[in-house]
Amino acid sequence: MEEIIKRFIRTLRSENTKKNYERYIKEFCEYKKISTFEDFKEIDIDDYYDWKEYLQKEKHNSENTLRPKLISISSFYEYLCSIPKYEINVNPISKSNMLKNIKKTRNPERITWLTSKERTDFLNYCNSPREKAMFAIFCNTAIRVTELIDLDLNKYVRYTNKEGKPSSYIVFTRKGGKRQTLYLNPYVTKAIEEYLPYRKESEYSNLFISNSGKPMTTVCIDRTIKKIAKRAGINKNISAHSFRRTVATDMHKEGVDLLTIQHALGHSSPNTTQLYIQDTENDMENIMMNYVVKGNV
Repeated sequence: MEEIIKRFIRTLRSENTKKNYERYIKEFCEYKKISTFEDFKEIDIDDYYDWKEYLQKEKHNSENTLRPKLISISSFYEYLCSIPKYEINVNPISKSNMLKNIKKTRNPERITWLTSKERTDFLNYCNSPREKAMFAIFCNTAIRVTELIDLDLNKYVRYTNKEGKPSSYIVFTRKGGKRQTLYLNPYVTKAIEEYLPYRKESEYSNLFISNSGKPMTTVCIDRTIKKIAKRAGINKNISAHSFRRTVATDMHKEGVDLLTIQHALGHSSPNTTQLYIQDTENDMENIMMNYVVKGNV
């Protein structure tokens, strides 16, 4: 059973996804006392509802915590169904309404956005060329931290945009495996160009390389965010996802349609995208006071 799980894990791209999916699948197998693949083949949807109830009632897992665990198992089934020798033809999780009934929700205590001033302050307190380039990307795109880590220097292309300014783009792979082009404005391009002469020599082709010569890690980036935020006097519990939410909210306020924002964030559903957009209720008075259509009064 363990070898089959490892074969599936090798098909995934993101190191973070690999680590989490393997852990979740093994957690389920331990819960159901599955030791062989034949044991796993005997599992049906009732077993997953049983696990779901256990995680919610005994482990106090929220729906946001529970959802990726079920998605990992569902992805494992999709892999097994694609290979005839495993003799599995049905994904019980996707066939049921299990995932549809578990909605991703926002937890106000854990979600943060940055104001325009906070982002400017944050960028101004980036010390090294690598910090300036990384966070120029975070502040100007809606890229995930794992996607930024996987950016390939060999796919970085400079060009002149329609306004005649030096810009760039890089082809990368989204979390779900879809390839997409990330366009980088002149400001971001300048930050990258100033970083490249300082990029540490490495056997890896990742755009961003750590001081040890290896690709950056989510832990390292998160630690760096905390340090810069402290230097900038930003008293919020921000993370790489905070920049993602902020970009989505800014696009929304600028009138960018939801479908375009969904594409920028790499979401498969607009419902997920909606969760990233900060509520604009607090802005309504200002909006309505400035929206004036006059007649001869």
